[in-house]
Amino acid sequence: MSINDQHKGFNSFITNEIQNYDPLEIYLNAFEEFDVSDHGNACMYADFKTYLLNDHLRKIDRSSMHNSVEARNPLLDYRIVDFAFKMDSSKKFNIFNTKIFLKKFASDFLPKEVIKSKKAGLTPPINYWISNFFKDFIYEIALDKNSFSRFIFKEKYLVSILNYHFKKRFDYSRFIWTLICVESWYLRNKKYLYLS
Repeated sequence: MSINDQHKGFNSFITNEIQNYDPLEIYLNAFEEFDVSDHGNACMYADFKTYLLNDHLRKIDRSSMHNSVEARNPLLDYRIVDFAFKMDSSKKFNIFNTKIFLKKFASDFLPKEVIKSKKAGLTPPINYWISNFFKDFIYEIALDKNSFSRFIFKEKYLVSILNYHFKKRFDYSRFIWTLICVESWYLRNKKYLYLS
């Protein structure tokens, strides 16, 4: 879905608020901060400055603090990060392999089955949850004029996304999961909010 398509789904006052916002600008600015002669490292640096900070580290901080745990990310020690960014990206990944240097380094310490194991992400089965537990709830949100989601998006836009998703024409599970989370937050906190 293009940025223009997304903007068409917003209610007009939201479109006015974000008309000058370009979500790629922050990423491109970070990309250009780095030596762009090594595009691989420049892309990793842009991810480091954006996605890592605003997604992964935020999740670690929230989940660890919620459980009174002091979490540390040893590979983010500034000396390791500095060393990694000075290394040519071809020594870190190629079209066939990722974490090349890290795997070679760890081969003296870890068993082969660990080094050669497939990557296992931390993403929960949100598509399964949406289809089996939240389908009715998310349609109620889309149709309820008093929902927070309808405050932001047009009904027609929300319903079309849900229809596309549940007919398996496109996977909008992340967007739908975000709506569910925001709506749940809103239901808990709406007494403290003023929406004009």
